[in-house]
Amino acid sequence: AAICLAVFVANFPYWLIRNPSEVIKTKQQASDSNSTITAWEAFQTEYTQKGPPGFYVGYWENIVYAYPADVFKFLIYEQLTSSFTTTTPLEGAVAGAFATAVAQFLTTPLDVVRNRVMTSNTEKENQS
Repeated sequence: AAICLAVFVANFPYWLIRNPSEVIKTKQQASDSNSTITAWEAFQTEYTQKGPPGFYVGYWENIVYAYPADVFKFLIYEQLTSSFTTTTPLEGAVAGAFATAVAQFLTTPLDVVRNRVMTSNTEKENQS
């Protein structure tokens, strides 16, 4: 229960900081395959078209995606490492990598939804 509460509380400020870079990255990835845009160009386009609120498109979707992903990740990690009295850096890295892989696998459908929300306008712009 403590892990679930900690993840819940931490996700809101985390995504306030992280969401703008996620929007820029997603816009770059969704740009027309015949042209590449830099992070600065994606930033300028987003700011010009939508202003500061544009950098928070998909904020709630990121929360909905990240919460279960992070809870799964921490719970799996805790379960894997709970039998060790001390965890070596290698054991911690392996447990963390495994926990992350399982969590990402389980939450892939939510990741698809959040990326579609963040790219919805980009796809419309590329069609016109």
